[in-house]
Amino acid sequence: MITKEFYKSIGLTDEQTAAISKALEREQRYRDILRRAGVMPQAIERIVATSDTETIDEIGEAALIEMIKEEWSGFITSKNKPERRF
Repeated sequence: MITKEFYKSIGLTDEQTAAISKALEREQRYRDILRRAGVMPQAIERIVATSDTETIDEIGEAALIEMIKEEWSGFITSKNKPERRF
């Protein structure tokens, strides 16, 4: 895990460190949502790498899952059906 001390050792400011940490948290949240949407595990990292995760905090999880199902439907198989959340 990357620590604040590491960021400081490479000369990043507290603001830069906070921005990087927030971006990494958003990417992890997007990975989790991709899994819940039923995306094949081997495709998740490629999807995250090509996606803009800046706006996922502004979109509700249910809406985001629907967008994922439409945009990445080729990576969702019947074997990877989305989890049902009640």
